[in-house]
Amino acid sequence: MSWYGYVLIMVLVLILLFVAIVGYIGAYRLFHPAHGDLEYTRRREQERSPGLMDIYDNWNVKKYTIKSRHGYDLAVYQVKPELESNRFVVLAHGYGYTHHGVVKYAKMMLALGFNVVMFDERFHGQSGGTFCSMGYYEKDDVYDLVSAIIERYGNDIIIGTYGESMGGAAVILEQAIDKRIHFVITDCTFFDLTELMLYQVKKTIGLMPQPFVFFTNLFFKIRTGVWLKDISPIKNVVEPNCPMLFVHGEEDEVIPPEHSKKLYESCKGKKAIYIAGNHARHTDSARYNEDEYLIKLRSFFKETVCLPDRSII
Repeated sequence: MSWYGYVLIMVLVLILLFVAIVGYIGAYRLFHPAHGDLEYTRRREQERSPGLMDIYDNWNVKKYTIKSRHGYDLAVYQVKPELESNRFVVLAHGYGYTHHGVVKYAKMMLALGFNVVMFDERFHGQSGGTFCSMGYYEKDDVYDLVSAIIERYGNDIIIGTYGESMGGAAVILEQAIDKRIHFVITDCTFFDLTELMLYQVKKTIGLMPQPFVFFTNLFFKIRTGVWLKDISPIKNVVEPNCPMLFVHGEEDEVIPPEHSKKLYESCKGKKAIYIAGNHARHTDSARYNEDEYLIKLRSFFKETVCLPDRSII
């Protein structure tokens, strides 16, 4: 072999090594996010929504833990509405955050007469777990939390789930295996993790994303036991077990609003969609459009879920 043949092989090896390293970094960031502690997320929410954490502090938050089927404790935070109610909603936060991220939704759901149950997801906040699975194992934790609530309050309660971003993927996956759920609401959720990774890689490095995502997929599987294709909410909305509301900010660049639009279009059950305006970006729909958002929630429960209005406002 000529010298330039060896050079070509070395170049190809270096390119492959570069792609593999970038792919591993992508996988590592998925299963090992720089998860914020409660102090960080509290400060972050106070900066983004001034006064919100003061409202949270005035709630009578009951903190407890439940055991996940995967062997770790889940930190749970429960708040009762002003009036006694048999309605419950489990709120699931997004990637790299804590339950503080869903306080903005809890505020609205309390006003609508729901008992609110928030929790820190696995590998986040004060919950256990050794890695994040982007919704796959998180769905089991949602299921176990729903079971704990039903065991305590009885089978006659009305219970739904509500997830933001990655938490939205978790609740969509969960409803597919749980006929006890009366409704699902998602905010800025992706329709397929592989498609999201292809978009993010192309946006970040401007190169053909498929080789990088191939290695991301491989390393993610090695660490978590899950392929990216297994985290595909769109596969679980075709024949949903309950009514669904899909919410997205119109200027979300992290997960574009087309993701919620595709979820809505694929859903063959009772459904509604709300694309929030006022230049709402990722996780900002409720911050910038609280009044309109609340109207959309009330309409969803009345017209799609067919629940009588129990709101206090």
